[in-house]
Amino acid sequence: MIKTITRLFICFVVLTLVAEQATAQDIHFSQFYAAPTLHNPAMTGYTDGNGRAMVIYRNQYSALAPYSTVGAAFDMSLLGCQMKRDHIGIGVVAYNDRSGVGQFNTLSGLLSLAYHKGLDSDGRYLISLGAQAGYTQKSVDFTRLLFESQIVNFEFDPTVMNGEQIYNNSFYYFDFVGGGLLSAAISDQVSLYGGGSYHHIQQPSETFLVSTATSDPEILILPSRITLNGGGQFGLSDVISISPSALFQKQGTSTEIVYGAALGFRFDQNNRYRRSRYDEKGTALYLGAWNRWNDALIFYLGVDLSDLSIGFSYDVTISPLASQQGTGGIEVSLTYGFKTSECNKQDPLYCPRF
Repeated sequence: MIKTITRLFICFVVLTLVAEQATAQDIHFSQFYAAPTLHNPAMTGYTDGNGRAMVIYRNQYSALAPYSTVGAAFDMSLLGCQMKRDHIGIGVVAYNDRSGVGQFNTLSGLLSLAYHKGLDSDGRYLISLGAQAGYTQKSVDFTRLLFESQIVNFEFDPTVMNGEQIYNNSFYYFDFVGGGLLSAAISDQVSLYGGGSYHHIQQPSETFLVSTATSDPEILILPSRITLNGGGQFGLSDVISISPSALFQKQGTSTEIVYGAALGFRFDQNNRYRRSRYDEKGTALYLGAWNRWNDALIFYLGVDLSDLSIGFSYDVTISPLASQQGTGGIEVSLTYGFKTSECNKQDPLYCPRF
């Protein structure tokens, strides 16, 4: 079984790296590894402690129009003592995205639940299933938009009606996500994970226009999004490690692929891959680079300070937008991991630290 699962991980990484095309319709973060539950609900409670809190902020294309996204998540691992090699993860995720001069705003909040099943007596191999359910609201400020009917004598007149059959400046829908994950600590120096998720299961409709019996608006359907993510950690020595990761997303006709790795330098001798529940976390520095296919190069600087992880990245645009100044993207992430005195269990936890 162990050899089979290891081969599955290798196949997953290869398939992810050879996929094609870029850009997606939903929000996206360059530091997807710092926001695991925003991409896959099966990662809820999949942490090297009892819980974690995460905040991530992104700002991009400042020269064209304001585009900013903030995400937050909190999750915990429960019943690990009572269930031996299994445990349950619960949490909540939320994000707010503001795009363009019309301030098209998306606000979403979801509850998250996952079950992690140990496949061996040591808990080195896990299979996880997760689900999320919540509420999404989208809105736009139409007063900031210019319509053709408002151009009079070659000048814009804001007092003229825009001529659009706008019912409301906001709408909402309930959202559902499902996901799965395989993870393995092959040795004390090597750990791998890979999984996938399916977003917008019900494919909600979106419109700001009036809907009547005689005149129906053009209803837009938000396509479901398929996400595949994977990675691992490899200890090259007691001090140096490398952490590759990859993300593949497809939504409608849009596809996004991100792949790369970070080189880590530890400033203590604690074992990163096999840590007991009561070991203190150390200090480390990470330097990394990722490629968003046909879109941007992503450079990363990260620091572990005990229970706090700080990440900073900058996107260098390589698409046709590169000719415009200020089209890069800045992203900052903060993650705080914690442990509770749930029980006196001293067994090691085999889980990569995000």
